[in-house]
Amino acid sequence: MIPDKKPALPWWGRISSRAAGHLSIEADLSLDTRLLFLAIGNANTAGHAYFPEGVERCLSRVDRATGELLPYGERHMRTVIRKLIDAGALSIHSTRRCLVVTDGLWSTGAAKPPRQACPEHGHQKRWTAWGWSDADDEARLRNGVLSAV
Repeated sequence: MIPDKKPALPWWGRISSRAAGHLSIEADLSLDTRLLFLAIGNANTAGHAYFPEGVERCLSRVDRATGELLPYGERHMRTVIRKLIDAGALSIHSTRRCLVVTDGLWSTGAAKPPRQACPEHGHQKRWTAWGWSDADDEARLRNGVLSAV
């Protein structure tokens, strides 16, 4: 029997950054799932996961002919990043060097921004449904000083 309506789900749950990082190396998972776990496992309080040499250096694939581990190519990684952007898991500003997890998916609950600006984007802002946002914008939005539209 199919229920008439979906069960009420909680707004928030928790996921361990460390566990997400470990899951990113699990070869049985799809590459897009591994990439998302890699981003969550390395994201700072603003959702930026910075990889100076590119994410393809962090994830490997098994060569079926030789059995050796090889990195993914940049082009292939860009395709997977685009898939996660289209799904709403990553910001449109995500690159091979910085995956920005969307605010609707990732929040540490920390009010303070990270100590350093993201080297790729040059700021400490989070990506929200309204675009880049920082703690000051969010406080003004909560107090009705800033419009969400």
